[in-house]
Amino acid sequence: MRVLEMKRPSRIRRIVADLFDLVLSLIISFLLFAFVIQPIYNTVTDYKKVYKDYYTAIEKTGLYTCNKDTYTCNIIEPKVTNGEKLTSSDYFNYYEGRVVSYYTTKEKLDDYNKIRDQSGLFINNDGTYNLKEGVNANKVRDFYITTIKDAKAKIFDKEEENIKLASKLNNYSMLMVSFSFIPPFTIFYIVLPLFMHGGQTLGKKLFNLKVCSIKEGFELSKSTILLRQALVVIVGHFISLFTFGISSLAFLITAIFQKEGRSIDDFLASTIVYENVDLKDVEKEDIITVELDKKVNNENKIETGSTENKNDNC
Repeated sequence: MRVLEMKRPSRIRRIVADLFDLVLSLIISFLLFAFVIQPIYNTVTDYKKVYKDYYTAIEKTGLYTCNKDTYTCNIIEPKVTNGEKLTSSDYFNYYEGRVVSYYTTKEKLDDYNKIRDQSGLFINNDGTYNLKEGVNANKVRDFYITTIKDAKAKIFDKEEENIKLASKLNNYSMLMVSFSFIPPFTIFYIVLPLFMHGGQTLGKKLFNLKVCSIKEGFELSKSTILLRQALVVIVGHFISLFTFGISSLAFLITAIFQKEGRSIDDFLASTIVYENVDLKDVEKEDIITVELDKKVNNENKIETGSTENKNDNC
């Protein structure tokens, strides 16, 4: 059994190094998406046509306004003139005819009548709806915004042609995002660490951090590096897209509060991140000591008393 000694990583250096890798990967991904992937898709597929058809269909409802250049679609809003606040009557006059027209066109007016009856905002006089007096303007606005969103979800999105367009658009979008994000993250998080000493990413290289294996010592195997970095990409970044960033936050919190600065990926891959410095210049309380069970032929690579280890620290 041998003992490994290394300098405990500074939490700030660790966080900044990780942020550097993430921001760099995201910048390259967005540039790749904007200047390479999207232009290619616009040229070789019918993505642009599908996109325009879908958002044109939304706009034709009369309830939304879409900007086909910025890929945004928002519920129509009445304009404010002379800086005056809009009243409940303003919202009623602006939205009511549009919403009634849409529900009538889709033969769903009875559904809208039920919504109005249940809202408590209207008076029903033999099928003619008028706004009650003194109703709060914000409540009227919220009613119409909610009703329009509901109409899109329950009517527009359920129509066969719109389903086909939305599905095709989502498929194209997923592929474009995949082709834009997978290459940079694979290169910066997996490929480079496999060929850089100590499993370093560019961020770790910049801030003089390395990775050590509890089982293998300072000479990391490719499989250990691959496992650790795959965990970072898949669990730390990819899954965070579906967990509202919770998995990334868990990685960060673990690295900050764990005594040896080990994150979740370090525990799962049996590794430790350390600062690559000469141990003779390090205070004793800042040194991590790890017992290494695996026998290594060249003992000088794992004994901290060797000259090579003191200068390079793995």
